[in-house]
Amino acid sequence: MTVGILCSTIRGRRLLRFYYADDVPGRRLVEPHTVALTPADNLVLSAWFLGGVSESQDGQGWREYLLNSMSDILVLPDAFLRPRPGSNPSGGMKLKRVQCRL
Repeated sequence: MTVGILCSTIRGRRLLRFYYADDVPGRRLVEPHTVALTPADNLVLSAWFLGGVSESQDGQGWREYLLNSMSDILVLPDAFLRPRPGSNPSGGMKLKRVQCRL
């Protein structure tokens, strides 16, 4: 998936479902908020995790996903209304060179 499509999904406030290949691989359902670079120059999606497999098992909350570990990405017709509490459009200390944001 290109950054342009992810940014369009963010602007449209659409839910996103994808397969994530990390230490605990599986499907995730998220509200996408920001695409930006990490200090190590990895492109990530910052999103509110709604459900699916989670390494932390902490339930809903903020997560960052490496774009190169995401596959089978599906933009859902369902929308979310507003940014989640704690949303930081500038990327804060963790993210730089924001590509797009809610």
